[in-house]
Amino acid sequence: MHLFVPLLRPFRKQLCWAALAMVLDAFLTVFRPWPLKVVIDRVLSHKPSRVPFLHAWLDSAPFSRMEILYGACAATLLIAVLTGVLTYYFTRTMGAVGQHFVFTIRRDLFAHLQRLSLRFHNCQRRGDLITRLTTDIQAIQDLIANGIIVLGSNAFLIAGMLVLMFWLNWQFALAALSVTPLLFWVVFRYTRRIRVAARQARANTGLLASLAQETLSSIQIVQGLAQEEQQDDRFQTQSRSGLQAYLEAVRYQARVAPLVDVLAAVGLAIVMWLGATRVLAGVLTTGDLVIFFAYITNLYSPIKALARLSYTYSKASVGAERIAEVMRVRSEVRDRKRARPAPPLRGRIEFRDVSFEYETGRTVLSHINLAIAPGEKIAIVGATGTGKSTLVSLVPRFYDPSEGEVRIDGQD
Repeated sequence: MHLFVPLLRPFRKQLCWAALAMVLDAFLTVFRPWPLKVVIDRVLSHKPSRVPFLHAWLDSAPFSRMEILYGACAATLLIAVLTGVLTYYFTRTMGAVGQHFVFTIRRDLFAHLQRLSLRFHNCQRRGDLITRLTTDIQAIQDLIANGIIVLGSNAFLIAGMLVLMFWLNWQFALAALSVTPLLFWVVFRYTRRIRVAARQARANTGLLASLAQETLSSIQIVQGLAQEEQQDDRFQTQSRSGLQAYLEAVRYQARVAPLVDVLAAVGLAIVMWLGATRVLAGVLTTGDLVIFFAYITNLYSPIKALARLSYTYSKASVGAERIAEVMRVRSEVRDRKRARPAPPLRGRIEFRDVSFEYETGRTVLSHINLAIAPGEKIAIVGATGTGKSTLVSLVPRFYDPSEGEVRIDGQD
């Protein structure tokens, strides 16, 4: 993924504003259950209640119970409106950045593919390259537009909830979070397996697209030779292989959510038992227990969201690897740094001791010397595979010779 980080630099301003909106949204979301705590402690029970930033003010202000109730209701509505506005802003911003980012990657990849030599294209399946241009890039867009929002907002939300939980009662917070390490272990363990399955599934998708493209582009030959059943068998075999890989990824994904739910229930049970005993002992207020319940529930929800995100991340990571694999390929046919534009050509062609091989040790042309005058017409004859097409392909420089020079009007 680091190969594509420079492409995000033009969007630094938008990303910074979106990150700030995520932080503010998480900050407000963390305080969403606090108006209910104030109502329970100060309106229903008329007990002192610790509230961040407002503790001393609430204790000294001469508010009646109804005034506190009205204020808590207004605060609930205000938090909902502000979080809605912030969510709209960073979702729209990240979606726009994702679209522009994908446009840039697709443009650069397409331009790069056009500049790669024929040797590369002859060794690649066209359907697989098309899959990299479309499906793989789409997976990256899904991660940027949706995954980063889930990851960023939930990370800030978890951090804020942990701070306030420890501020209320650090011992109770530690007990409530005792199952969290196991939760993260489950998520990351299955993330690795999902990524392996996603990589295999993506490779099969590319092969399937290649097979479909090859069959349909030569459909006249397929029908003329009555090869429909054979091609059906090949397609089904390849499709079945991809299906198994996708099903494996889905199986791993399906295992994560129930495990997280069970572990979350264990954490809630711990909070319920310890919280009730501490409320009865007068260590915590009922509002404090409500806050802990809300935070523990909301804490496990982001973890489950991150678990669901693992499949999106795996697909994007595999897609990025496949795109980077192509972007790292350098064309074998490159101009020199001080190459001059070709002047108007007269058309004299010379092959000077030209040799060529597609693969090391498999020589196609060996020490060819040939001169063709402007306007001269010659015929090149020989058996299939002796290098006639290869010789012609060296003139427009589809390939560079392994040895020797190809000159046009005396220029290499």
